[in-house]
Amino acid sequence: MRLGLLLFPEFGPEVPRAQVRRAVLAQAETAEASGWDGVWAPTDIGWTRLQPLALLGAIAAATSRVTVGTAVLLAPLYHPVELAEAAATMDLLSNGRLILGLGQGWRAQEFAAAGVPERDRVGRFREMVPLLKRLLEGEEVTAPGRHFQLDHVAVECRPVQSPRPPIWLGAHRLPAIARAARLGDAWIGGPFTDRARLAKQIEVYRAERRARGLPVDRLPILRDGFAAASAKAARRIGEEPLRAKYREYAARVGAMAFDVEAPFEELARDRLLWGSPDDWVRELSCYEHELGVTDVIVRLQYRGMEPAAALEAIELVGREVLPRLAGGRTIMK
Repeated sequence: MRLGLLLFPEFGPEVPRAQVRRAVLAQAETAEASGWDGVWAPTDIGWTRLQPLALLGAIAAATSRVTVGTAVLLAPLYHPVELAEAAATMDLLSNGRLILGLGQGWRAQEFAAAGVPERDRVGRFREMVPLLKRLLEGEEVTAPGRHFQLDHVAVECRPVQSPRPPIWLGAHRLPAIARAARLGDAWIGGPFTDRARLAKQIEVYRAERRARGLPVDRLPILRDGFAAASAKAARRIGEEPLRAKYREYAARVGAMAFDVEAPFEELARDRLLWGSPDDWVRELSCYEHELGVTDVIVRLQYRGMEPAAALEAIELVGREVLPRLAGGRTIMK
């Protein structure tokens, strides 16, 4: 199993952006030094709106080993040639370390800001991903599509990875997961889904891949979490900032699939990667052995937490959890 860090250090608008930049790069550098497998940029970083691919350029320069990825970039807001050029350049700058995570998006505000009709998001996504693959693989593409019209277009910059960087697709609803299985190299499970729901989603994903003769060699999921020396310490530091995040999210979307005010044990059960190193290993073992998950990408900082607390958690996981993933298998002690 591989562990990736989702860079989501949330700060309010009163915090200078230079401070945000320092915090983000410190987390990326600490994750690499602590043995984490990857560092991932989300769609946006809390209230900071750091552009993911530009952020990954800085991370690629500050690191040398970890995977750098997007989890997830909103593909319908881009043109396929623009995105292919950016991805190829990022793979080159990182010396072949890019995984391109893409999603359809769902917030009307984002589509309005980009001047893209929200009603076109699924159609643009369906056209985008195959075109992106062809462009990244060096093909000269002619495509008289509904949303994108290409006439003998090729991307000059070639990625390091052959035939191209992997493309992972985020999705939550079952039809979208089946679509991700058809279009992508892997599907990324969402952070709010409990283990029972996740098992049903994985079943749909695997069935769709099998029906098309496609492998399931990577199965990544996103998780919210926090790590400390004990479960009590983790709750003391992280519970209220996490709940505040969930309250803000619930207010924005209108509802959540779970009660954000539930007792913490209920909120965390089968959903959060939370607590002591032993707690983390037990939870990771369940994901790996029960569901076949290969990659867990976890967020560790929430608005109201000190950046130092996130760095300590990153180091703790590197020191006391990652060694127990020896040989790619969780080791229970």
